[in-house]
Amino acid sequence: MSIPSLLIGTYPTVLVGGGCMSVVECVRCSGEVHPRRSALGYDTCLVCGEVMARKRVYTVAPMHKSNYMLFTNPEDLKGINNKGGLVR
Repeated sequence: MSIPSLLIGTYPTVLVGGGCMSVVECVRCSGEVHPRRSALGYDTCLVCGEVMARKRVYTVAPMHKSNYMLFTNPEDLKGINNKGGLVR
């Protein structure tokens, strides 16, 4: 059984138990957060959420016969799993 939704503007209002979910305000720009996004625990709109996600600059790489390591500098990743060692 799916949850019925009514389109009001660009944000659908989701009917739950006879009532409507309220629209939450974005904590960064005071815009509207989609009700389904708010139900997942996000408090930012899609635009602000994407800006915040792009600011994260790290990656996780597995080391040979070891654990996973967190890298913030892309230069550290060059030659990380080479048998010959560090590549310059």
